[in-house]
Order: sequence, then structure tokens, then C-alpha cells
Amino acid sequence: SPHFSILTAAAMALVMVFVGIVLAPGASVSMEKWGEVVSDGSSWIGRLDAWKCCLAMIPEAGTWGMGPGTFRIVFPFYTEIAGQEFSGFWYHAHQDYLQTWIEWGAAGMLAFGVLVVGGVSRAVRKVRQTVHTSRVEISTSTSLVALAGVAMHAAVDFPLQIPGIQILAISYLGMLWVKRARKKSVSP
Repeated sequence: SPHFSILTAAAMALVMVFVGIVLAPGASVSMEKWGEVVSDGSSWIGRLDAWKCCLAMIPEAGTWGMGPGTFRIVFPFYTEIAGQEFSGFWYHAHQDYLQTWIEWGAAGMLAFGVLVVGGVSRAVRKVRQTVHTSRVEISTSTSLVALAGVAMHAAVDFPLQIPGIQILAISYLGMLWVKRARKKSVSP
């Protein structure tokens, strides 16, 4: 009905205004940060230098790693490798995969890989199976999209070091690993 569509449009406009008001203060800071990246590239250069140091740390991390949460302690001892001094204190590697390998070692990285690749492969199989049925697999598909976003972000930053994102990523991975219960046929 026309009355319903007008109410829907008004509600959507109100939500968009509210979202704009909430996001506006953070948007200016975000735009300023992106402007710095584009103008001088110092953020990327610093990250690349840090990643060089991290790559040098991996052989010494060995099979079992240097220990969870130790990155901030051991990183300063490897900063000479990049050929420059790092300003400030680096809590994270700005690359979750390297930091995971350094802290947890090859064994931890392998376990992380099995957890992620296994969950994703199960989910892809589940979604492909539903293509041939009338059932829609929304939760699995959205979990895959969310994890893909986190995985891309983890390649250039440290989202998996933030507890709120960790909880969500673990929940999404759990949803991917869960086997769907099948309906039992009732016999007469």
C-alpha cells in the first residue's frame, strides 16, 4: 500500500540520518588517516619495515613460538634488521599472520590454518550443496563474507588482536564447523 511505502521510506531516511550523525565524528579522523597514507606513504613504509623484522623473527620462533603475547617484548630486539629505528612502542606487528607465527610458532600457525581452512572448506561445501535444494544457507554465507573481510584486514593490520573481533571471528568459525542437524523422517 502507498501508506506503508511512505512510512518505510521515512523510517529508512531517519535511520540514515541517525547513522550519519553517529559516524560523522569518526569519518573525519578516518579520512585524515587515509590522506596521510596516500600523501606520504609513511604508514606503509613503516609496516613494510616492521614486516621485514617479523620475517627475521620467524626462524627463531621455531616450532613452538616465542609465547603468546610476547611480540611487544621481543620486537625491539629485531628492529636493527630494517636498517632504521622505530619510533614509539609496537604492541602489534600490523600483520596478524606474522604475529601469530612469531608468538605461536609453526605448530600454532598450522593449528590456526587447520581451524580456518577446515571451517571454510566445510562452509563452501555446505553452501554448494544448498544450491541444488530450495534451502537458503544465509548464516553460513554471511559468516564466510565476514571472515573474508577479517582475513583481508589481518593481512595489513591486527584485527585478530582485538578481543571483540576475536570473539566474533571465533563464533563465525564455530558456525562454519557445526554440522547441520538433519531432519529425521517419521515412519508410520
